[in-house]
Amino acid sequence: MAAEARPIPHNVNDRPMAELPPHAANVPGRARTADEAADIAQRLTPLRELQLLEAFRRGGDDSHRALTELLAAYQRRVYSVCFRMVRRPEDAADLTQDVLLKVVEHLSSYDGRSKLSTWIIRVALNASLSHLRRAKTRETRSLDSPRAPATPSGRIDLDAIPNQSPTAAPVGREPSPPEGVEQQQRRTLVVQTLDSLDPETKAILVLRDMQDMDYQQLAEALDVPLGTIKSRLFRARAAFREAFEARGGT
Repeated sequence: MAAEARPIPHNVNDRPMAELPPHAANVPGRARTADEAADIAQRLTPLRELQLLEAFRRGGDDSHRALTELLAAYQRRVYSVCFRMVRRPEDAADLTQDVLLKVVEHLSSYDGRSKLSTWIIRVALNASLSHLRRAKTRETRSLDSPRAPATPSGRIDLDAIPNQSPTAAPVGREPSPPEGVEQQQRRTLVVQTLDSLDPETKAILVLRDMQDMDYQQLAEALDVPLGTIKSRLFRARAAFREAFEARGGT
């Protein structure tokens, strides 16, 4: 898509949303699911996080309790990143366990140069990207093998909560039946579009528009210079828009 293409709708405060609809991104006015609200409530304050890190490093009886609280606070967010990257609940659950184990193994070497949350999300993202690359390699090797065609019906919507509860509903006004059908169709289209992007392009959209990471955090999580983040975001959103419109999205 050319650079002068129609701009992607964006949120206030210079937070473009890559045409993610209100129910598919963390934007003002979006009805949050109950689990999302719980996730936000559970997130550690910077002071509490620092206290837990200090308790962990001191060792002793408090070290285990501090580590347990840290892992509990980040488990849902790690799962969210993994799930939105790999799109399979069972794979996301396995990756979450792997990521938390790596956090346990390497937390003592965490140097504080980036926020702890950014460091943990980077571990989760790298694990997800490695998983996708392995899956792509396996797919390439089996191109000549008979395979059942992929179907959209197996996709979980973008707002699927970590426990995959089928009864979870957004907090707030219930959509009318026509609105609900339209929202579901749009959500499915967004998911399919995201899944069609290459993993690195998908990653920056997931971190920026779904994890609400700022440019500095993005640079640290993606291990790229800060100066390249805006241009990479622009290209990612252009790729999303082009793929979204190719599928009939508006």
